[in-house]
Amino acid sequence: MTRLSSLWIIAGTLYILETKKQLLDSLKKVCLCRSIKAGTIMAAIEEGSLTFEALRRKLGAGTGNCKAKRCRPKIEERIKGYKDSKKAVVEPEVPSGQP
Repeated sequence: MTRLSSLWIIAGTLYILETKKQLLDSLKKVCLCRSIKAGTIMAAIEEGSLTFEALRRKLGAGTGNCKAKRCRPKIEERIKGYKDSKKAVVEPEVPSGQP
């Protein structure tokens, strides 16, 4: 096996592992009271529900017995991560020394 083919195997394995990680993450329950999974929350975020209140109205997240004490920080972290990833794509990095 050549070095290049070994690198392709490693890259393919890393891609598969990352895909499995994303799948497992999407199946985790974020809002335990309402049994709302991360995949459902991320889909709603991608559809434009970019605040906790918007997700509360759309999915009912945070409306269970704990009144969002357990899930709100996790949901807001996902919203922030989504916004940061979109911001990084939209704003190309400007080399230092240029306006």
